[in-house]
Amino acid sequence: MEQQEVTILTIRLTELHPNDYNPNQMTEEEFAELVAELKYLGRLPKPIVVRPDNSGYVIIDGEQNWRAAQEVGLTEVPCEVIKADDFEAMRQTYKRNQHGTHNPVKLGQMFQRMMAARGLSQRALAEEMEVSEGTVRNALLYSQAVELRNSYAGKEEKKILFEKLSIRQIRCYVHLPRKIADLWLDYGADLEEIAGRDNNGYFYQYTVKRKGWRSYPEWGRFEHLENLIDFVRGRTGGRFREAIKLLHKWHECMAGWMQFGFKEEDILPYFSHHFRGVWQVREEYMMDSCFAALVDQSTYPPRLFLTSEEFTNLIETGKSDSHTNFEDRLRLAIGKKTSHLPEPVWSEKVKDELKQFEIDTKAPEYIKASNVDVKIKYTLWKLDYPDWAKQELLKAGIDKYTPEETIKWQLKKIIRQAELRQKWAEMDNATLAYEIAKRFPIYNIKKDYEAISVLTNKLAILTKEELMILDEYTEWLHGWKDTAAMIRAITLGL
Repeated sequence: MEQQEVTILTIRLTELHPNDYNPNQMTEEEFAELVAELKYLGRLPKPIVVRPDNSGYVIIDGEQNWRAAQEVGLTEVPCEVIKADDFEAMRQTYKRNQHGTHNPVKLGQMFQRMMAARGLSQRALAEEMEVSEGTVRNALLYSQAVELRNSYAGKEEKKILFEKLSIRQIRCYVHLPRKIADLWLDYGADLEEIAGRDNNGYFYQYTVKRKGWRSYPEWGRFEHLENLIDFVRGRTGGRFREAIKLLHKWHECMAGWMQFGFKEEDILPYFSHHFRGVWQVREEYMMDSCFAALVDQSTYPPRLFLTSEEFTNLIETGKSDSHTNFEDRLRLAIGKKTSHLPEPVWSEKVKDELKQFEIDTKAPEYIKASNVDVKIKYTLWKLDYPDWAKQELLKAGIDKYTPEETIKWQLKKIIRQAELRQKWAEMDNATLAYEIAKRFPIYNIKKDYEAISVLTNKLAILTKEELMILDEYTEWLHGWKDTAAMIRAITLGL
C-alpha cells in the first residue's frame, strides 16, 4: 500500500464531524477517564485523524477524543489530515482505534460496506484488514441478524440490542426459522433452551428439555402458524421452552382434526380460546371433546354446527362454567340450532378410528397385517421394543383385553428368552446341564452340591435343544410342587 500523505493542522472543533460507520464505543467509565486525562493535560494526547469532505473534515480516528474535547471546553485541536477514499477511511478507522471496544453490529455493517465498495469476498477482506476470516464472518453475522430482525419487525418494534448477544446466540438467531428466532429472542435468547449442531457447526436440529432431551418435529411446521406464535407471547412466563411446548401441543391438537378435511384457518378461531388461556378449559382433550361435538361428520369435508362467533359467545356467557356444564350448554345450543342433539362426544369409536388412521398411514406392515384389536395394534406399535420381539408376540397371540403393562412384560420375557438361548447355545451339554440343575429352587448351590451333581449327570444325556427348552421352563418354576413334578418327569423320562 502506498504511503499516506500526512498533514498536521490545528482545526476548530466545529469543522469536524464523526463518520457514520465507526464501530468503536466506550463505556461511561472509560469516557470519564478520557475526559479527566484531557483536563489534566490541557490538550489532546494525540492528533485526531481526519480527511476533508464538502462540509469540513470527517473523523477517521479520534471521535471519542473529539467528544471529550467538547466536554472540557477546547475550541480547536490538532488533526492529522490524510487523503483516503471510503474504503481506506474505514480500514484506517478499524486499525487505528486504541480506546474502547468495537460494537459488533456496527463492525459487521462496516465490513459489509467495505466488501461492497471493492467487491471483496470475506476471505479477501480478512487479508486486506490483516484479521482472521472468522473475525469477518462473525461480525457479518451480527449485521445479518439486524437485517433479519428489521425485515420482520414493524416500525414500533422495540429495539433489540444485538451487540449484547454472544456470537453463539447470534449464530443461533440467524439459523433458526424467522418466527421461531424472534420468539426465542423476545424470551431472552437463552442458549440453555436450545441444543444441537449440524456438520458445519451451525445450530440446525433443535430440541426442548422435557423429561430429558426430547426432539420435536421440524421447526418449519411452526413457521407458517403466525397467529399461534403471536398468541403464546406473554402466556408462558417469558420461557421459550414453555412457548415451544405450547405451540407443539396446539399444532398436534389441530393437526388431528385437519386429517378429517378441515383447513387450519377454519378451526383456528375455535382452538385459540383454549391455547390463548382465555377459556376455563384446562386440558387439550377437553378442547377436543368440545370441538368433536361441533363436528357434523356426515359431510366431507365435515362442517361445523356453530360458527366461531356463536362458539365465542357461549364461552363469554359461561366463564364460570365447569367443563361439564359448558359441554352440556354447547350440545343444547347445537340442538336448538339443528333440532338434533349430537351424540356423546369423543366416543371410543372416534378414538379407535383416529388410531386406525395413524396405523394405516404410519405403522409398519406387520402391525397393519395383524389380526389383533386396533387398541392392541396401536399400543404395540407405540411401545419402544424391537420389531422382532413384537412379531414373536403377535405369532403367540394377544388377547384384546390385555393391558399395556402385560404386553410390556411379555415383550421383556421374549427378549430375555432370546438372550438366554444365545448364551446357552455357546455352552457344551455338560456345562448347560449344570447351569440348569443349580437353578432348581429346591437346591442351595453351596449346601446341595452332590444333589446338583447327580441331577447334572442325568440331564447331560439330553440334547442341546431339549436342555434349552428345559432351561426356559425352569425360569418360571415356583415352589416345591412345580420343582418336584419337574424332577419326577426328568427321572421317569430318563
